[in-house]
Amino acid sequence: MSFRKVKDAEMFDAKELPVYGMDLELEKKRNAKKNSELEQSVKDWIKSTTGTDISQQDFADAFADGILLCKFGNQIFLSFFFYLNCLD
Repeated sequence: MSFRKVKDAEMFDAKELPVYGMDLELEKKRNAKKNSELEQSVKDWIKSTTGTDISQQDFADAFADGILLCKFGNQIFLSFFFYLNCLD
């Protein structure tokens, strides 16, 4: 039986653990679909809306705990509600 060595891994996750098998394939597929320019413009929009800087974080990790998502949703809802009140 042979085990892979950690130094032979193609990719590592956020905790510096090696990624193998299906996880590796899924991570490669996800990275291939990334659009860096679009991601950065959305990060800038989120920063201007919520005041939270996520430029150093991975996009998915920034929303993982749900706190930023709630802040962002509340700001969008409040601005939309204010817009609707102004139409009267």
